[in-house]
This record gives sequence, C-alpha cells and structure tokens, in this order.
Amino acid sequence: MYYGARGIVGLVKPTYRPGSMESFIRLMPEGVGFIPLHVGVRAGTDQEFQQALAIAEKKVAKLAELGADIVMIMGAPPTMVRGYGADARTAEELTQKYRVTVLTATIAQVEAFRALGIRKLVGITYFQDDLNRKFAQFFEDGGFKVAAMKGLDVPFSDAGKIPPEAIYAFAKKVFVDFQHPGAGMGNAEAAPPARAGPGVWAVAGGDAVRTKGETTMSRWKLFCSGLVLTWGCLTGFGAEAQEIRGKAEAEGKMVFYATFNANDSKTIIDGFRQAYPKIDAVFYRATDAQLMERILTEARAGKSLWDVVTTTSFYGHTLKKRGLLAAYDSAERKSYREGYKDPQGFWTSTYTN
Repeated sequence: MYYGARGIVGLVKPTYRPGSMESFIRLMPEGVGFIPLHVGVRAGTDQEFQQALAIAEKKVAKLAELGADIVMIMGAPPTMVRGYGADARTAEELTQKYRVTVLTATIAQVEAFRALGIRKLVGITYFQDDLNRKFAQFFEDGGFKVAAMKGLDVPFSDAGKIPPEAIYAFAKKVFVDFQHPGAGMGNAEAAPPARAGPGVWAVAGGDAVRTKGETTMSRWKLFCSGLVLTWGCLTGFGAEAQEIRGKAEAEGKMVFYATFNANDSKTIIDGFRQAYPKIDAVFYRATDAQLMERILTEARAGKSLWDVVTTTSFYGHTLKKRGLLAAYDSAERKSYREGYKDPQGFWTSTYTN
C-alpha cells in the first residue's frame, strides 16, 4: 500500500521541536500520508501563542491547496489562551473556509477526558503561573474541576529534553501536595493514556484524528501533542478493587506476557511497580505465535505461569475458546465502547488499527 492510499493528514506543528510529530506518525495506520508544516513558535509566551493561530490559518490554507484530507493543528496552548470554545469555533471556521476538515489538539483533549469519564484533574505543564491559570480556566469552563495546574521549571527551548522520570516525579509531587491518591505520569512526546495508579488516569495531551481512505475511519485515535504534558483524573476506588489488590499483594508476583516492544513493555511494568510496590512485576516478550505456544504448553503441563497477556484478536479468541482466560470486568472497561471489549469480560482492547 502506497503512502497516502488511505488519506493525507496535514499537520500544523507549533514548534520545530522533534518528538510529538514522530510519535503521532508512528501510531497511524499503514497507508496514511503526512504533510507537516510549522508555525515557528520559539519563545512560548502568551503573546506568541495569541498570534500563532493566525499563522496556523495560513498553513491550513496551504495544506488544503496541497490536497490534505484532514488537518490537525497540534499543540494545546495556542487555542487554550483564547478561552474555552475558541478551538471549536476556529476549527469550524477553517473547515468551512478551506473545505477541509480541521481539528485542534484541545478538541481532542476534551473529548479524550470525557471518554475516560474524567471529572476532576490536576495538570502539569512546562509553563509558569500566568499561562497555567489560563489553562486551568479553559478546563474549568469546559466543565472539569481543576485541582491544580503546575509548571515544571524548565526553559521553553529545553522542554523536549525533559526525561520521563522527571515528569513522573513532578506529577507525583503535585498529586501528593494536593492530597490526591496515586500519581500521574507520562512522557510528553510518547506516552499514551495510561492507568497511573489506584484511581488515577494519566493522559499526555491528546490529539485525535480521523483519516480518510476508501471510507472515513469512524474510530478516534488518541495521540500526544507534547505541549501540555500530563493530566491526571481522580476516580473511585471501590471495595472490590481493594480486595483484588489485597489478594494480588498476598500472592506477591505478576507475570506479563507481552507482544509490545521491550521499551513499551518495560514502561508498563515500571508504572505497575510504582502503583503496586508490594508486587514483583516482570514481563516476558515474544511474538503472538510464540506466546500462544508457550501458554498452551503450560496449560498442558497444568501450571500456567502468566497473569496478563497482550495478543491479537485471533489468538485472544483461541485462548477464550480453550477456557484459558478469566473474566475481569474492571472499572476502566466502562469507558470503552462496545466492540472494543468482550461482553463477558474476558478481554479488553489495548490498541487498534
């Protein structure tokens, strides 16, 4: 399949900083083409962000001329500083004017929060108080309760160099300071929405895009914009979950059979260890076929060594059919649409193309 066979996505990136665009492209289906343009934000000031959308409009016009099927204006601050609702109005005006679907990062972020059932959040950014107050007001006006909005003390030019460990540590400190359970975590350039701990979601500023091929894809995809780093929401943590956690801690070990690459598998395990320090979490990585052979061999021997597995739908169906999966209807599954989870609770989607 050639690049562009499933549609062309025009990207309007605020800065020339690498990272977020590469992550965006890696997560897209095969056959999608990209045309990136840049606004050229360098200082990261309120005034610069206020002017950024005017420059972004010129880029949208150029992308429409070049034949883009959809345009994503990446980066949250340029629309946040204009207040809640300005993003939707801007997207609609540009869509009508240039006859190409236009989306913004903040539209995607708000939809992602609502899809995850987020009502209350804390945010960390790499901006300081004046801008953070505007970011907090944006979400408050959107119907969310913002418990805190704090900025890492780092020059704007160095924002792309912040280690994931530093982001996690700062997110955790903000949560602890505001007496919230758990801690948000995330890599500004690469992290997907993730469960960061008991009762806590961590969401790295989400972009969403619909691509067009023979038909328009109906599924929204969540990505990282990198300008607003990490958002955590507070949800319930019921007695049933506490009981499950107690039993898991008593057992003392969790084995994850993974088809993710080694770096992603390690990130998941590291996050699990942070959330559940009393449980020794390890992973074994292999291909779908290799994992299936290993699982079936263990089953024949009467001793399954794994607790959690990621695999494709075909192999997942086989495991369910053979009675090798246990049902687990977690609270998080309520945020998943039908078709992305097993009605009986035997599996839940982790990614989809």
